Amino acid sequence: MELPVIRDYAGFCRTLPIAGFALAGGADEGIFSIASRFGPEIRSHTGDPETDPWIWRVRAPQEGGELLYGKFFFQKGGWIARDWLPDFLAVRQNGRDFADFYAAGEASRLEKRIYEALSAGPLPQHILKRETGCGREDAAAFERALVRLQGRLFLIPCGECRKRSKKGEPYGWPVTIYDLPERVFGEALCGPGREISPRAAAERIAGRVLELNPAAQERDIRRFLTVI
Repeated sequence: MELPVIRDYAGFCRTLPIAGFALAGGADEGIFSIASRFGPEIRSHTGDPETDPWIWRVRAPQEGGELLYGKFFFQKGGWIARDWLPDFLAVRQNGRDFADFYAAGEASRLEKRIYEALSAGPLPQHILKRETGCGREDAAAFERALVRLQGRLFLIPCGECRKRSKKGEPYGWPVTIYDLPERVFGEALCGPGREISPRAAAERIAGRVLELNPAAQERDIRRFLTVI
């Protein structure tokens, strides 16, 4: 699959849905990174919304509703286009809901508290941390739980906000807001993911990986499909 060189935000929004999914950083993990299609104009942390891909991870999901960004692959940042979400849901959840994972011992108590807190509505990370009773000593466990839940697609980042002082004034660095994918994209899109054959979905994803990267190895594709 020959993808065009991406020179700005509009080009990114056209190209990522063609690819379907991609890692976000420079390392492709033997699969495919969208950064491999960036032209010299694209540079992170410049603050330019048209050419800074660090900004796109928040801008694209909020503006178009066609792209998801999160730590979906290898515990690293990556992109999934809306049309591929049902396939990834089928592969990562295998027809089970969160209660099934928890009952089988495949989700921790902290993950359960996070999921239940988000079931009531989206929350910024610092408030989510507080709502789940996590303190500074729990920071590492809290981060691991967020990554695991993203890997299973039980939660997704959906924006950013800044903390507020007692006077209501914003301060500090932006904080990620998390939500449930079915609330962001609707049951019409997320629901069918539980009815798609995980095997058929895995075959479609693997086929697209080979279109994006014909040199991809089977072991790397297996790792890509599996939550790590």
